[in-house]
Amino acid sequence: MIPSKVLESVRFQCAESASNSFWTDPEIYGYMTEAEQIIAEIVKATKTKDSSIITTSGIREYTKPSGVMTLERVTYDDARLEKITINQLDDLEGISYGSTGQTGQPTHYYEYGNEIGFSPKPDDAKTVTLYYSGSPATLSAASTSFTIPNDYGQYAADYILYRMYLKDDELNGQGKIHLQIWEGNLVKIRDNWEDREYHDQNIIVTDMGA
Repeated sequence: MIPSKVLESVRFQCAESASNSFWTDPEIYGYMTEAEQIIAEIVKATKTKDSSIITTSGIREYTKPSGVMTLERVTYDDARLEKITINQLDDLEGISYGSTGQTGQPTHYYEYGNEIGFSPKPDDAKTVTLYYSGSPATLSAASTSFTIPNDYGQYAADYILYRMYLKDDELNGQGKIHLQIWEGNLVKIRDNWEDREYHDQNIIVTDMGA
């Protein structure tokens, strides 16, 4: 189901066939975008990479590009880095009060908010490539498809209706019903996506018969 059809379905269900001063089309597309972003977190639909970070000698942390949701792989000068938490940094480098940490070719990275940091601190100007799942683009009347698989678009309707009824102070009535359906939809999507990923794998069975 494409975005315009989801809009039609939502308006049919709330008996509001056209955009009005209370529930405008841009507002509904905004709720639709929120739903797609939540679903995209599950299916990791927007897979891309970015090589805009060029390290500077002695500088540990850099701002991640906008739109990064989940980092899946990070390379420094084409060498893959291992992920650590920021709390593991001190132990890894033996940092103590008054010390500045190690400098060299990074072997690990960590995330902290919108920053990505490297250990050791880079000692050269090299390209960092991020492989990640990104945030879908904002939907509008001109959108012809979702970033997520279009067949998951139908599940967005209940999230949209929940948000609409919430605005109309109907959370304990219709809003609550659509929220419960939406939460059930997320379980369905997660299970279905796991099945898809399993069946998409190339499972090779070797005949070990004599």
